[in-house]
Amino acid sequence: MKNLASLPQTLISKANDARSESALGDCGSLFSDAADRLGDSVRAVEVGPGEKVLDEVKIGDLNAWISAAMTCEETCLDGLEEVGSTVVGEVRERVQRSKEYLSNSLAILANIQTLLHKFHLALH
Repeated sequence: MKNLASLPQTLISKANDARSESALGDCGSLFSDAADRLGDSVRAVEVGPGEKVLDEVKIGDLNAWISAAMTCEETCLDGLEEVGSTVVGEVRERVQRSKEYLSNSLAILANIQTLLHKFHLALH
């Protein structure tokens, strides 16, 4: 995700018009926001004194922040498509792996209780 944050600035020189440049500027902000949400996710799984490793509240927080990161990426692509940007394909290629990781993370979170049960573990 950190690599994506600088991508829009790099692509502005390839943009075909002012609207594309503006959309790329929006993408830069959106990617930065997405990285912040993933940082929130990392901090959520850190275990403080007296805390459990994982509980339902943390799972809910993780789900919200990872979903928000994914939404930021999708919003960037939507904006580029809307203005007919010539760089939308390149941006789409670069965010694809990130979207896959985020989607996989959401799938794991959605099934965490079932997975833990199979290993005879439980949420705290």
